[in-house]
Amino acid sequence: MHFQAAYSYMKRGHAITLPEWGGYWTWDDAAKTVLMHTRKGEVIGIRDSQDMDYTLSFTFRDDWELVTDISTTEHNQAKA
Repeated sequence: MHFQAAYSYMKRGHAITLPEWGGYWTWDDAAKTVLMHTRKGEVIGIRDSQDMDYTLSFTFRDDWELVTDISTTEHNQAKA
């Protein structure tokens, strides 16, 4: 799906991802920002990205997916 639809899902509490990612993005309603859950187990606010050009380039993709079970992602396995 396009990022516009994925963003809408994220704002409603769903996690979104791209096919090759081991992590996912979520919406933090309290902070009003996107949280990037990396495959290494880190959680980074999108505003704290080390490479904003790289990070924002993902929003132009049209192959976003909903995460059906975040417990099976590499992000959560890295935290365990």
